[in-house]
Amino acid sequence: MRRSRRQAPRPRTFGPRPGPEDLRAFLDFLNTAERRVRYYGKLRIQGDKLSTCERMDRWLVDHGIVDQGVELSAEEGQRILALRDAFRELVASGRPDDPEAVGGLQPFAEAVRLRVIFDEERNPVLEPVGEGFEGTIAAWIWLFVQARLQDRWRRIKLCDACQVIFYDRSRTCVAKWCSTVCGDRLRGRRRPPRPRRPSPKRYGP
Repeated sequence: MRRSRRQAPRPRTFGPRPGPEDLRAFLDFLNTAERRVRYYGKLRIQGDKLSTCERMDRWLVDHGIVDQGVELSAEEGQRILALRDAFRELVASGRPDDPEAVGGLQPFAEAVRLRVIFDEERNPVLEPVGEGFEGTIAAWIWLFVQARLQDRWRRIKLCDACQVIFYDRSRTCVAKWCSTVCGDRLRGRRRPPRPRRPSPKRYGP
């Protein structure tokens, strides 16, 4: 009789796997928001990474979104935060095709300017126009449009355990957490507590 080989356990992963290269900066942008997560009964808070103009300017420069020396005004910074929150609400809703859920992006999409260029194979391609603040808004909106057209937006999800936005690389696109650690933690929450065994009776003094 042939014995079945026991499969090795899958390695535990911490944190989300890197998304596609063209979406990594975008996912990092969405994960700059404040997160409140409860681990084993204790509330842990990760502060907003773009809470000040200095932090936002530094983050945009470090990620190659704007050039060194470009400074955004307080009003422009608020609009970038509003765009980030609109994207996060769309991801958290789990309804990427719902017109009402996408409606929060409409004011930003109306202000985007695009132009037609031809690539190396002479195919027409759209690209955002603008620098600094306008270019940043246009780049984020255009990434969203491309992800929708390529059917990749449905793979951008919110982890049920740690509230991190991640790219679902599973074949069936049904992942609900960003790593095995978050999956174990979430399953542990839903598992009912084990009943306590009664202590054995003692006889005699």
